[in-house]
Amino acid sequence: MTTILQQINSLDQTVFLFFNGFHNSFFDTLMWQISNRWVWVPMYIAIVVANALHFKSDWRKLIGVISVFLIAFALTDYLCVQLVRPWIARPRPAQDDSVICHLVHIINDYRGGHYGTPSSHATNTYMLAMLTMLFFRRRKLTLFMFAWATLLSYSRIYLGVHYPGDILLGGVLGISVAFVC
Repeated sequence: MTTILQQINSLDQTVFLFFNGFHNSFFDTLMWQISNRWVWVPMYIAIVVANALHFKSDWRKLIGVISVFLIAFALTDYLCVQLVRPWIARPRPAQDDSVICHLVHIINDYRGGHYGTPSSHATNTYMLAMLTMLFFRRRKLTLFMFAWATLLSYSRIYLGVHYPGDILLGGVLGISVAFVC
């Protein structure tokens, strides 16, 4: 079993270094901004407004849907940060105790918290994308939301704070929570 985990970890590190290696000053700035949670506040507000417009004839349904979004967000954040990360206890690639930290391209000396598996950015954004798909059932909106979640997740690899496996686990956790909620 250990050999399989070592092989998976080695593959995760190799894929991480490949994607983390595409950097220049333009993308350093762009990915830093994409990963900043405050940049996305207008989109979160737009989601609330879209819910209000979509369910305007039934305020009880609107309150229910917004409640599901809030509960799902609280649940994904709690599961990711408070339960799964401490249990897995895998250092982020940019942390000093990571075996590849000397190879990681880091932006603005940002290394994130100590543990990063799973990515809470991926968990939260994929949950949001899945809930949006389930509630609205609009193809273009769904594609946009999943593209946004993927871009935001990639920015975390680019910044050196998450392995692809962190993103994958976060995405699966977020989508699962969306289905449960």
